[in-house]
Order: sequence, then structure tokens, then C-alpha cells
Amino acid sequence: MSYTPLSLLALLILQAVALLHADTANAQTTDRSSAADPDSLNVPADDAAIDEVIVRGERHPLVIRRELNQARDFAIDIYNELNDDDRFDVECEKVAEIGTQLRRRRCRLRIDLQEESTRAEDYEFGFGLFGRVRSPHYDEFVNRIMRLANDNPRLLEQLVRTKQLNLELTQAKDRDSSSTK
Repeated sequence: MSYTPLSLLALLILQAVALLHADTANAQTTDRSSAADPDSLNVPADDAAIDEVIVRGERHPLVIRRELNQARDFAIDIYNELNDDDRFDVECEKVAEIGTQLRRRRCRLRIDLQEESTRAEDYEFGFGLFGRVRSPHYDEFVNRIMRLANDNPRLLEQLVRTKQLNLELTQAKDRDSSSTK
């Protein structure tokens, strides 16, 4: 079962209310004379004793995915800005694949988009009977992005951030799928 951020918040509130109710019930059943004695309570004498509360939690996959998409967009913007050959710029669009209404983000090289538009045979580019096919320009694109990342720390930083978020998202999905079994 997958939880939305709102349902997780509702569960946390319900758990807190249940714990508060249990603590109140336990306090009412204890000896009233010791409950009235302030020394019997384990409360610090001054407020300085508690100066920090740390709450640890796991980020929801939807939050990670949103961050990942922003990091990818930023990396693509930096790459397109640094790339000197417009044919190798990356363009993204939301498309619904055949047989579904779910729109997915698809990023492709401008040169591939231009070649596809000049040919009517979609199957040559992986949208027909033969499945997806890797771009014939992929190797050159990888060489370009590696060269630009070596020369530009901003792009390299963003690519590393994207990779980290992608790994975090995969781990969060695995954690969610194992907790629902």
C-alpha cells in the first residue's frame, strides 16, 4: 500500500492522539499523591535542559521525484546553454504513449526530433512494432556531455545531484514496496 503525504500526516496525528490518550489514562490510574508531587515528575528544573528536539523521517517518493525532475530540468538547461551545437540540444515534452492516456516526460535530442519529423515511418525510431531503439547519435551526445561536465563544475554538480536523487528515489520505492507486503 502506498501512502500520500497527506495520509501519512493523518496517520502521524492519529498515533500522537492515541499516545496522548494512553498517557492520560495511565496518569489517572497512578497514585494521586505522587502525581501532585513535582519532584516525582522527571521534568527538568529549567528550560535550558531541553534545547533541541531531533525528528528523523524518510522522504516520500513523490517529494524525491519532484526534486529529481527539477534537478534534471536544471541539468538539461545548463547542458543546452553550454552546448555549442544546437542539433545536440535536449528537448523534453509530455506525451501519452499509444494505448494509454498517462502522459510521461520524454527527453530527446533535437537532431532525433528533426530526423523523425522528416520521416513518416515511426517504427524506425522505436514507436512501432520493433520497440524503442537507442538514438544513433547517443554516443556523440554522451561524449559531449562528458566533455562539458569536465569543463563546467556547475553541470557536473547537477549531474551528480541527479544521480543521487535517482538512487534515493529507487531506494524509497523499494522501501515502500517492501513495507506494503
